[in-house]
Amino acid sequence: MALGGSLGDAAAVIITVAVLCTIGMLVWPLVRALARRLESGGRNAQVQEELDALRERLQHLEQGQARMGELEERLEFTERLLAQNREPDRLER
Repeated sequence: MALGGSLGDAAAVIITVAVLCTIGMLVWPLVRALARRLESGGRNAQVQEELDALRERLQHLEQGQARMGELEERLEFTERLLAQNREPDRLER
């Protein structure tokens, strides 16, 4: 009976070690990701500055796009006026 008990204890130790190794392998990437995030605390300010610069650039581009739309409308209006002025000339000839 003592022999069977020691085999059961050995199996329990092996199972415990296997479970702990499996848990360690699963948790290790999470620990590394957390460590990287903690180390990059100074880089967050740099990323925020870059994000702000990109937002400002996007705002300028959107303003430029709106201005371009207005210029297109003015150009179309001018083309229509010029076309109306030329049509009477064509009819007289």
